[in-house]
Amino acid sequence: MENLTTYIHKFTVNALQECSYLVWDRTGEAVLIDPGMESEAEKQAVCDFIARNSLKPKAILLTHAHLDHIFGVNFLSGRYNIPVWMNPKEQTSIERVNPAFAGMVAALPEPFNYEKATDGTTVQFGESLIRALSTPGHSAGGLCWWIEKDNILFSGDSLFAGSIGRTDFEGGSLEELQDSLRNTLMQLDGEIEVYPGHGPATTIGRERMSNPFIYDDSDERQLLSDAFLDAYDE
Repeated sequence: MENLTTYIHKFTVNALQECSYLVWDRTGEAVLIDPGMESEAEKQAVCDFIARNSLKPKAILLTHAHLDHIFGVNFLSGRYNIPVWMNPKEQTSIERVNPAFAGMVAALPEPFNYEKATDGTTVQFGESLIRALSTPGHSAGGLCWWIEKDNILFSGDSLFAGSIGRTDFEGGSLEELQDSLRNTLMQLDGEIEVYPGHGPATTIGRERMSNPFIYDDSDERQLLSDAFLDAYDE
């Protein structure tokens, strides 16, 4: 089967510089990932881009529900009459906003309805399939969204370039996040491009080898040993 191309446009939005993504394939059907657009100008920029490129939004996918990732959900889901997919465990993030977040924004996001997404949930858009991977730890119901055919992963705040998401908010757990990273994300193909919720893109392989927050000393020694053996086999 022909390899299809996935197109990605990043919008860096709101006071917390959150990375929202618009993702589509050659059919023009698209999904929005973590639409954190807070201002009217930010929301209009997304709509203008969609119209200019004749895209057809099919769904909104949330990695988690901290307020900087959901400002635009209600507006965009209504504008395009599309479902929102979220882990129900994230309801707590919506209901109990951390004061550190609330103090940085003018108003809280509007409530929205959503479809249940858990580990293994898939959403079709055009000729593409995107799959949810459960990665709790930054928040109780954290998900990453993976397009396997194109080696693309949207990691939310679970994994950053050279770092990981904070775990001191309600529902967060460093141990749980490290388990998600070690036993889920770091088990994926090293060539996978990772698009995080803040900051630049990276790859699974780069983070596997250099991210100081994922492994303890014994993990790192085994990691380097495995990498040496892989290189030798090549």
